Order: sequence, then C-alpha cells, then structure tokens
Amino acid sequence: MFIKRRLTSKGITFHLIRKAGGHSTCRKIPARTWREAREYLRMYEGELVQGRPVSLYLEEVMFTRLAKEYQEYSLSRKARSTHQKDGSVIKALLRELGDLNLGQITNLKVQEMQSKWSKEGSSNKTINNRSILLGTMLRFAIDRNYLANLPKISKLKVDKKRPQFYTEEEIARILTKASPFVRDYVLVLLHTGLREGELKRLKWADVDCINRQIYVELSKSHKFRTIPMNDALYDHLIDLYRRKKEHQVYVFELNEGKPVSDFSHRLKKLLKRLGIEGHLHKLRHTFASRLVQKGVAIYEVQKLLGHASVQTTQVYAHVRMEDLQRSVRVLDFGRTVGVPS
Repeated sequence: MFIKRRLTSKGITFHLIRKAGGHSTCRKIPARTWREAREYLRMYEGELVQGRPVSLYLEEVMFTRLAKEYQEYSLSRKARSTHQKDGSVIKALLRELGDLNLGQITNLKVQEMQSKWSKEGSSNKTINNRSILLGTMLRFAIDRNYLANLPKISKLKVDKKRPQFYTEEEIARILTKASPFVRDYVLVLLHTGLREGELKRLKWADVDCINRQIYVELSKSHKFRTIPMNDALYDHLIDLYRRKKEHQVYVFELNEGKPVSDFSHRLKKLLKRLGIEGHLHKLRHTFASRLVQKGVAIYEVQKLLGHASVQTTQVYAHVRMEDLQRSVRVLDFGRTVGVPS
C-alpha cells in the first residue's frame, strides 16, 4: 500500500494505491501536501489493523462551512433566480445536516433523510431537487479536498405529468380580454416559447429584425440559442419597436432601464377573471405542443425550447400521437365487408 501523486488540470491530487490478490485499487484521498498524504496513510493503516472504519477525511469540515463556501462560489456562476432557489434548498439541507461533518454524510444518512422528508409530505420531485443539489455540493467538496468519496445518492421515482396547454378558444379569449400590455407579451411568448426569465432579460439588442432572429444568451441550460421569427412575430415586434421609448433597453420595461418583473402576476389576474386554469409557463407548453401537432420534428422543438436533452422535450410527443390516433380512425377495413356464409 502506497501513495501516488498525480498532476491534473485542477492541480496536484494524491491517491492511495492498494494491491491484493493480483489486483490493485486506486482511491483519491483528501490531501493537499505530501505530509497530509503520509498522515492519511498512517491513519488508514492504523485503523485497518484495529478493525475500525477507515476515515475518509483528514480535516473535519462541517456541512455548514461547505454550504457557505458553495453559495459564495455559485453566486457569480448561476442566474440570480437559480441562486435564490438553491438558497431555499440549502436551508432544508442545513436543518438535517448542519451539525454533521462531511465524512458523516453516508449512504444511510441520505436514505434516512429522504425517508423523513417523504413522511413529512414532501413530493418526490422536491426530494430529488434537494438530493441533486446535495450531490453537487459534495462534488464541490471533493474538488476542494474536503472529502474523498461521494456517498450514493439515489433519486426517487417521479411520474411525469403531461404538459398542459391552452386551447385555441382559450387563447382567443386571453388575447381578446387582455390589456394591451399583457397581450403584447403573451403574443411574444406564444411565438417564441421563451421562459419567463428569458422574457424578462430580452433586450432590443437581442432582437435582429434584419435577419428575423431573436438571440437568447442566458437560457436555463447556459447555452446560446437562436429563435427565428415567423411573419406574425416579426410584424408584432416591428410594432413594439415603433412604440418603444427613446432610451428603452428591454423589450418590456416599465421604468427606464429596468425590466418588468411581474409577468406571471398580471397574467394570473386575467386568467382568474376569465375562469381559465393556467399560468405563464403554460404558454411555453402551448408553443411546443402546437409545433408538435403541426408535425415539427421533436429535435427541432428541442432546439427552439433550449432543452439540453431531447428526453426533456419528449413529454410533448404524446400530442402528436393523439393526432395520429385521430388520423387512423378514418380507416375501417373489413367493417363493410359481409361475413361469408
């Protein structure tokens, strides 16, 4: 058994090499110097001899410290809204893990924590969101040599719900009864499938009316994407541009230089008045569902929505299948043919 040093893109790492029965194993250890690595080896050998569980860490870093460092790290690397959502998830994790050091977060502890949340009424989706962020934070801890191994964090089964979309009649009522301002942004969402955050950040500098394209640079998947304009959207944006204020930066803004922040609230009030069930994100579902209904390939819909994986877009595939089922109903082979006597 010996220590081996490796030079990686993230710096120098130390690994414990064990050979037994003609086989060797290699495990990264939480050491930053040769001195720490040798100390880890001494501790490891001593605990093996005495039959005690082998420590997976040298420095007892508390989860509270990791949470603080991770939030500081992610502040400049995630969208503000995502960082705020992470904050609420981290609060839930701190209630369960705040008194523990990282080496005490074992497979069993994670399972017990998930079971407790489930008994308290948290949905599987909520539990998965917390578990995913915990895994991200612990991988961050490994990168900082606070932890050697990642505990197994299993995801719970979540039944995928079919996305709901507005009917043609509902869209007509919304556009007819909406205020001019609400109607303006509803039309943009129906023709682009933008997320609410993307709509808030949409600037006139991102709208290319010459090439008829909208550039979305801060999408959820952190990738640049382009949304082409159809004739209806092009005409609408030209009309909006003619009506904009002289120094207006965002496509939708109330105060000079500041984007609108209550798109959802405004639409929700209108929907309640009309007796229509829904929300702002349902407009995005409507955009995608209509494309699929019109026969647009699922991979093309994926690109327009900005999904990192086509698996996410597959939830809209049922819409096309329902259309195909209606199509084959016109066939009635054999039903008009008499039975031979």
